[in-house]
Amino acid sequence: MTNDPAHHDDRLFEQVCAKHSVKPEVVSELLKIEREYQLQNKRHGIYDRLRECIQGSVQVEERRD
Repeated sequence: MTNDPAHHDDRLFEQVCAKHSVKPEVVSELLKIEREYQLQNKRHGIYDRLRECIQGSVQVEERRD
């Protein structure tokens, strides 16, 4: 067992994602997109990028089923 805060954060992140049936990779990508836009006055295009990310992950899941 480790006392490393980063390790604890990673485990918590994975637990929350699992609880809500969301892949951690998708949430990480959504957060990455948000960080890219967070300091911009105009966040033109963010919704398109978020939508593309979500639709891409849904399409991958549908192909697996």
